[in-house]
Amino acid sequence: MIMKKIIGQVTHEETETIRTMFEIRIALENLLLMDNKEVENRVLKDLNQISEKMQAWWDEMGKKYQWPGEENAQWVIDFNTGEINLSKGGKC
Repeated sequence: MIMKKIIGQVTHEETETIRTMFEIRIALENLLLMDNKEVENRVLKDLNQISEKMQAWWDEMGKKYQWPGEENAQWVIDFNTGEINLSKGGKC
C-alpha cells in the first residue's frame, strides 16, 4: 500500500524546472530502449548528468523549504499543483 502525505509546495517556476528535467530524463531512457550502440554511451552520459541535476534540484528545494524525510520514503512532486508529497511504500 502506498502512503503519501503533502509536506510542502514549490512555485510554478520551480515546478516547471523539475518537469523539464523529468521529461528530458524520460526521453533519454526511451532512447536507450532503441538499443543503438552508436549512441548508447552519449545517452548514458546525458542521462547521468540530468539525474545529477534532478538530485541537486531536490536537495536544494528540500533545504530551502525544510521538508521532512523518513526512512524508505521519497519526495514526489505533483506537476499539476506543485505540491510535494512524502511517499512511502512504492512509486506514485
